[in-house]
Amino acid sequence: MDDFKVDQQSAAVAAMAENWPVVDAVVGGTPGMRKAGKRFLPNFPQEPDESYKERLSTAVLFNAFGRTTEVLAAKPFARPMQIESVSPKVEGMFENIDLMGTDLHAFCAQLMLACLRYGLHGCLVDTPKAMGVRTMAQEKAAGVRPYLTHYPCASILGWRAQKSADGMYLTQIRLKEQVVEESGQFGEEIVDQVRVLYPGKWEVWRELKPDGILTSEWVIFDQGATTIKAIPFIIFY
Repeated sequence: MDDFKVDQQSAAVAAMAENWPVVDAVVGGTPGMRKAGKRFLPNFPQEPDESYKERLSTAVLFNAFGRTTEVLAAKPFARPMQIESVSPKVEGMFENIDLMGTDLHAFCAQLMLACLRYGLHGCLVDTPKAMGVRTMAQEKAAGVRPYLTHYPCASILGWRAQKSADGMYLTQIRLKEQVVEESGQFGEEIVDQVRVLYPGKWEVWRELKPDGILTSEWVIFDQGATTIKAIPFIIFY
């Protein structure tokens, strides 16, 4: 029965996912509509390709959906968030909650906007690698602390969950990521990878493509242990 509930949840997400390409195109406004082309703006019957290209290049999309979701997402955050019963150490992280200069108020507004547009959004509590850090003093000196990271719906590949006395809890989640790495003396390249999280450990998988071989396989690129026995990932609906 518990597995059936998880399957139902996955089916609901799959149903939402069918609409995500439309949302991407609409949120993109006129450029997004033109880029999608015939996928969402098909040819008229017997319309020549040249006529279609001309019509597409002059078509304009009034982005009512994008504007409406922006206004609705901003409503709950019209006033500053009130923080209660939070330790000073944790509250000190709120001014830069993602280590990219975003405060908690703006981060939550971004999360609300994504939920309104796509139906769900993920948030991971992560911590940078801390090689050689053993004490709290060393942690503070190195600037190592938890931070929040957005995971859009399309990057959540799947999960497994079990039921406990406190409700459902994650036993595994798979997250698609893109990271930028150095390439050569001056270049950079975007690398696709999948982060797999378990209670107490994590793995990063990358696709291995040997030279001269058409097929490829996914292998573990990096892995490690965590100090908490739960997956610090929340899915917002």
